[in-house]
Amino acid sequence: MAIEHHEMGEPRGEGVRHQSTFFIGIIYDGVLDNLRKTINSITRQNYSSPQLDLKVFYEEGQLPSVKTDMALQYIAFESQNDFFQKFANSIESSKAEYCTVFNSGDCFFDHSIGMVNRVFEDYPVIDWLTGIQTLKSANGFNVIFGSLATRRWNYGIFERNLYKNSSRYIPPGSTFWRKSLWKKAGDQLYFVSAKSFYDDLWLGFFKAAELYTSNIYFSSTWNYEVKKMKESSKSIQYPLIEDGFLAKAQEFFFLNNIPYLRLFYKRKNKLVPVIRYDHKLQSCFLNDY
Repeated sequence: MAIEHHEMGEPRGEGVRHQSTFFIGIIYDGVLDNLRKTINSITRQNYSSPQLDLKVFYEEGQLPSVKTDMALQYIAFESQNDFFQKFANSIESSKAEYCTVFNSGDCFFDHSIGMVNRVFEDYPVIDWLTGIQTLKSANGFNVIFGSLATRRWNYGIFERNLYKNSSRYIPPGSTFWRKSLWKKAGDQLYFVSAKSFYDDLWLGFFKAAELYTSNIYFSSTWNYEVKKMKESSKSIQYPLIEDGFLAKAQEFFFLNNIPYLRLFYKRKNKLVPVIRYDHKLQSCFLNDY
């Protein structure tokens, strides 16, 4: 497999890696067992407690309690606006270099935090990235949802899919960003409702930086969580529209990896390279897939 290099520069190389501090926000869904599973997946990472700024946001009156040796802060909120404000305050006051936020019940794979740290350290120009989130069925098996092509985004593609009420989504449990991106996005971060929280967050980030897609497995989520996302209508904030025939055809060619025809879509949307992990070489590289 050929390694390709792009304008964003060469990786920093191996050397002695600095283990950065991560802000991990968990939005409690009221099911204690889900929170336990999430926290257990965090304790399995090769990171010590001081390197993880771990926050659990819960609706007042639903105080969860999970026994763990990790430093863990519970933050209660009274309303949606109160949650938005407390989430923002937590990010801004955190000393973490990298951040993520997701729902309780979602679980990291054992290598996730270390791999994210590796990518951010190797490629300083990447402000945020998303990887593979598998769906866990009722019998506990993990299945992959969508192809790598369905996980490539820019602002326009993401916005169009919101307007179409598409089933394509950016998985919170597999999406990470530098804390500096929060400052870059600034006034572009405008939260409307709890249902569209992640969509609002991603839209603000897209206005500030390009999202890089990776083929690395970062997390798993229960199938019913994705069903809830699909069933929740976005029509109040994002009025539904239909793409024209030409736009649908171009996207079809790209998503189905039809040679040559997909190239126009890729260039038209100025898609950035994909972050790939080579298991044989045990290193990441950028590929213009």
